[in-house]
Amino acid sequence: MAEARRELAERSRAKAALIGARVAAVTVRDTKSRWGSCSATGRLSFSWRLILTPESVLDYVVGHEVAHLREMNHSQRFWTLCAQLTGDVRTPRLWLKANGARLLRYGEGGGEGGGEGGGEGAEMVSPANDGHAETP
Repeated sequence: MAEARRELAERSRAKAALIGARVAAVTVRDTKSRWGSCSATGRLSFSWRLILTPESVLDYVVGHEVAHLREMNHSQRFWTLCAQLTGDVRTPRLWLKANGARLLRYGEGGGEGGGEGGGEGAEMVSPANDGHAETP
């Protein structure tokens, strides 16, 4: 868990610096249905299971949540910013759609922080459609 937290915090802060944004805090949780979230106060939260995904998927989810530091929506401006931060958006989203639900069931109860967190902020990335009604 500590390794996942360190890796996700480091990546989040590096991507936030690219867009002149500030990450208030990074938490890692044992979520059952979400990969990540971004609160209105700049707190990013991630599933510990991201550390088990391919590099491109981890990078996409971090970039997605960091993009919400600037755009708390899923507008075209958000997707443009997300693509600037991650490069390939489509392939990691397809991977999450195909594999996400099964991976979120892996090691149930083995994470930290319990629950799914949430609160106010951007819609969270979930496995069913990776949290989006529309495709970029």
